[in-house]
Amino acid sequence: MLRDGWPKTHILPAVTDAESFVLGSAIDLVAPPQMIAAEQLVGDSPVFLEIVQSGYIDGSTRAERAFRVGLAALITGLRDYLASLTPENEVPG
Repeated sequence: MLRDGWPKTHILPAVTDAESFVLGSAIDLVAPPQMIAAEQLVGDSPVFLEIVQSGYIDGSTRAERAFRVGLAALITGLRDYLASLTPENEVPG
């Protein structure tokens, strides 16, 4: 990360973010396939109910898709964060 221009003070937080994401994703793999009880959404949120039901093909597929989306977002976010740092004070500009 140093070679890519990351300030030393930002490396550990970025690595910790990645570790937290990976740990959460590992827990998600062993979580119940349906985390949101669809029957509780029937009257209140029909649109969200449809979204929830479409996302539960099976537990591993849901978790794997969530991991891919989250990883892409994490990488993009870290890349954008690095690009926003100003050399003078190493904080987002």
